[in-house]
Formats: sequence, C-alpha cells, structure tokens
Amino acid sequence: MLPFVNMSPEPEQDYFCDGISEEITNSLTRVSGLNVIARTSAFHFKGANIDIREVGQRLGANLVIEGSVRKAGEQLRITAQAIQTESGHHVWSETFRRELQDVFAIQEEIAKSVADLLRLHMPEVQGPARPSAPDLDAYTRYLRARFLIHQQSPETLYAALEQLRGLTETYPNYALAYSGMAAASGLLAQFGMVPGRDVYPEVKANAERGYALDPESGDTCAVLGGLRAWFEHRWDEADRMYDRAIKQQPSHAPAHMFRAMALLCQGDFSAAESGLCRSTELDPLSASDCARMAYLHYVKGDYPSAEEHLRESFELDRDYPEARLYEGLLHFQQRRYDAVIQCLSPSASPLDIGLLAAGHAQEGSLSRAQECMERLHQLAERQYVTPLAEGFAAVGMGDFDLALQRLDEAIDHKTNFVNLLAVEPFFHPLHANRRFAKLLKKLNLSH
Repeated sequence: MLPFVNMSPEPEQDYFCDGISEEITNSLTRVSGLNVIARTSAFHFKGANIDIREVGQRLGANLVIEGSVRKAGEQLRITAQAIQTESGHHVWSETFRRELQDVFAIQEEIAKSVADLLRLHMPEVQGPARPSAPDLDAYTRYLRARFLIHQQSPETLYAALEQLRGLTETYPNYALAYSGMAAASGLLAQFGMVPGRDVYPEVKANAERGYALDPESGDTCAVLGGLRAWFEHRWDEADRMYDRAIKQQPSHAPAHMFRAMALLCQGDFSAAESGLCRSTELDPLSASDCARMAYLHYVKGDYPSAEEHLRESFELDRDYPEARLYEGLLHFQQRRYDAVIQCLSPSASPLDIGLLAAGHAQEGSLSRAQECMERLHQLAERQYVTPLAEGFAAVGMGDFDLALQRLDEAIDHKTNFVNLLAVEPFFHPLHANRRFAKLLKKLNLSH
C-alpha cells in the first residue's frame, strides 16, 4: 500500500492522506496468509516518481495499491487502484465520492475489495479486514498526532504528546490515543531525552489503558508488550502480548521486530533471528530493522554479515543513530579502535561519547578518554545523560568497579539498551564478577 497522494487544495492535509493509507494497511494486516508491507518501507516512495515494477522488486511485492485523496470542505474523493508489479497491469480501480463522515466506510470498502481480489488468486488468504469506526473528529486529531510521532524527533514527539493528551480529555475512551502517548513517551526515553524511570509511570498507565479499551488491536497489544519487556523486564508476559498482537494482525511488522529484540535480550538467538527476518520481510526498507539485524549478527560473532546489514541501514538513512552505535560496538570487538574513533568522534550522543572514550583508552590514549568523560559531565549539566554512557567508558578504561556501578544505575534509570546486558559482547570483561550476575537478576535475565 503506497501512500495516497494529496490532491487537496491544502498541503497540510498530507497527514489525512497518510492516515487513510495507513488505516487500509492496518486493516489488511489482519488478513491471514497475506504479507502486507509496513508503513516505513511503503512510505519510502512518498512523492517519488518511480516505475511500479521497481517498487515491486524493492519491496518484494507482487501487488501494489496506490491512489489519491481530494478533500474540499466536507466533500471527499478517493481514487484507489491495484496494479500487478510484474506486468504493470491494473487489476482493479474505483473512485469514491462521499461526504467526509463516510471516510471509515470507504477505508473498509477498499480493504475489503483488495482482500476479495487477493482471495481469487491466493486461497490461503483468509479472514475479513476489521472495520474501525471511531468518531471523525477524534480520528482526525489522532492522525495529526500520529503524523508527528512518525517523524520521531524530540520536538515532534513532545508535540504529539500534547495533542494526544488533549484528545483523551475530549474522548476518554479512544484506545489508540493512550497507546500513542505510551509510544511517544517511550521513544523520548529511547532517544535519551528523558530518563526512562521518569516517564515510566505515564507509559505504564497509558499502555495499560489503551489495551484495556481495545485488546483486539495489534497496536495496543504491541505497546503493552513493549512496556512489559523494556521497562518492567517481565519477559514471559511481554511475549504473550506480542503473540496476541501477531495473532490479531499477522502482518504487524513492529510486533515481530520488538518481540525478536526481546527474545535476543534473553539469549534466544534462533527465535530472534526468525522474528527479525519476518519483520524485514514485511518492512524491507526500514533502516532500524537493518540495524537490528546487524546487531543480531554482531552478537552472534558473524561480523561480515553485521557489516553488510549496517551498510544497508546507512544506505537507507546515512545518519541513523542506532546503526552508528552498533557500528562503533562492532569495530570495538574487532579491535579496530581507530575505526571506533573515526565513526563516533562527530557524534554528540552520550552513548557514542562513552564508547568513544573506551576506544581512545584501548588505543592507549587515556588523556583523550578522560576528555570524553569530562565532556559527558559537561553535557549532563545541560541535558539528561544516562549512566550507561559512563559505564561504556569505564569498561574500556578498565575501571570495572565504576562500570558495574554505572550499569546498576542505568537499570534503575530504565535505560532501554541495558536490557541487552546478558548478550552484549562489550560487557564480557565483567562476566566473572559476582556483581554482574546480580545485575542480570535485576533484569530477570539468566547468565
């Protein structure tokens, strides 16, 4: 499902067009036996003038749905068409002219038409696309906030939170608004803008509220699973929530990806790789999925494969910060400390600075490592800096007592990355210390 083109007089209606595309995609992810390409990859082609056959090749899709939306006042015109990617032939098209309040019926009708079309050619495709019919005003406001969340900058995440809080004041039973707030707050913590322990109470309340209001939504299930895993270390409960999300929406790529990473934290490499493969199949142009696949291979010790997936991630997003950290860790394990320094020196990320200090120390320049430590202390006067950053530096500098202390603090701060403590090769020098086993116990992980 490619993003529908905005043909409206107002350019700011982009969020509305994107929302229609996403809602149809979301409905189709519920159809069993159907592989539905995720938003991240499909929206890679937004605004691009590209041959539909090339789109099919890059996404691994044999059918593409595209269309346009024109919204003028209360009048809505949506054109949708299905195209075979190998031949370029149109196999279905329709134009809908309705009142704005009929947008949910149109989305349902398009999803149903596509599912029916596919069942003619693929008998294994089963089950209806689930209709959704929220209040139009609530839906429109939610789309605005979701549009901001997808941009994933600190500014847009804060703006989305403000909009979603207002939405729940008007519509206190709108499930996706609560899950959206939990996701936005969680992303702020992931980016290191706030400590996880500060946002945890709000993330917990919103994730649980969203799920309670709509336990049949893949989104609410996956968000609650994320809370249970990354904030609470309740791994079995998280797995049940991810499993429920996938049963509700078999093509829900984020549920496959987050479940795989939770399994990786627990050391189940085989299941984690299977889940990440499924996620990348559904979201082939996701820089984050490529980076996490690289991380999996790095943890397994398959460095050539890790390098290949990192290259793919950087081709999709040359400045993707998660991939940059993984690249630094990979070079460190390869003892290519000059490469660690080269790739991380330009970064202002606390974790990158901590790892950079470790690289300098291992290369024999303790003075430069100390300069990085001082830089972290100065940064902490202006913004939040996770203790994990100094933990990275301390490992490289051979100060294992300080490293263990900072890792303990990082767990208390609910720094997401620390959940990978049991499998992360960087921390192997700490394994023989009895305090390390106690840290794993706090995370409900085995040695």
